[in-house]
Parts: sequence; structure tokens; C-alpha cells
Amino acid sequence: MVLRQEGEQYSATRDELGTWRVLNLWNNELQQVGPEDDIPDDHPAVTVITEGAFIALVREAAQTGFLDNADLSGGIIPVDDGSMQEDLEKVSRELESIKVEFNDLHLNNLDKDRTIFDLREKNEDLKKKAEKPERSESFELQREAMDNIVRLVGVHEIGANNG
Repeated sequence: MVLRQEGEQYSATRDELGTWRVLNLWNNELQQVGPEDDIPDDHPAVTVITEGAFIALVREAAQTGFLDNADLSGGIIPVDDGSMQEDLEKVSRELESIKVEFNDLHLNNLDKDRTIFDLREKNEDLKKKAEKPERSESFELQREAMDNIVRLVGVHEIGANNG
């Protein structure tokens, strides 16, 4: 039989009402059915499962750990109604927006770092100037002379007031 050679023994479909139909592809009675023929629900190769029964079956399989090591890669094609692509595009846009915002913040921080560095350099320069004022020798001599004159005047006025 051709179906048996493909390797998959079972094929399952779900209709719009939530009813599952599982077809045993290896059932010998399928040899009497043509490729274009509809297979009725009461055919020996068909098992009909309601949505509730299917959920209970999956729940039990998950609870017993049967699904933990199940290989679901064989022939399962996810149904994409376009929403997955929309979600992917939305996430991509959000990621790009976050990247732009990150870059803006990074550049802003770099600008602030440069400003802080420049201010620290200016502060160091001002400290150096405050510690070591740049004055000429003649300025220092004139300042000393003025201090001496002020002292002499002060001493003279104290003597004049006392005497």
C-alpha cells in the first residue's frame, strides 16, 4: 500500500467545530478507498474525537510526562494565518525603536562624559592657578612696599593718638 510507505501511520485533522478525525493510514481497509473518495466517520480507519476528549487526552499525556520527550517534528506544519508575520514585524519595529533609543542615550551619555571631562580639566587648571598665582617680581616688591607704608602710617597714628 502506498500510504504505508510514507512512514506516518496516523494523520489527524480538526474541523471548524473542533472535532478531530484521526485516520490510520496503515489500515488495510483503506485499500478499497480511492484517492479522491471521502472517507466517512464510521470507516474502521477513522477515529472521531471531540474537542473536549482531545483536550483531556493531551492533558493526561502532559501530566504523565509522555509529551516531554515526544518528537513532534514529523509532518507537523504550523498554521500561519498571517498573525505570526504581523507579530514578527511588530517585534522587529519595537526592536529597531529600542536600538535607536539606546544609541541616542549612548550618544547623550558620551556628550555628558566629554562635558564632565572638560569641566574637570578646567577645575584642575583653576586649582593650579589659585595655588600658584602668576605675579611678577616687581609686583611682589610693590605689594611689600605698600604693606610697609600702611604699617608705618598705622604706627604713626597710634603714637599721635596716645601722646
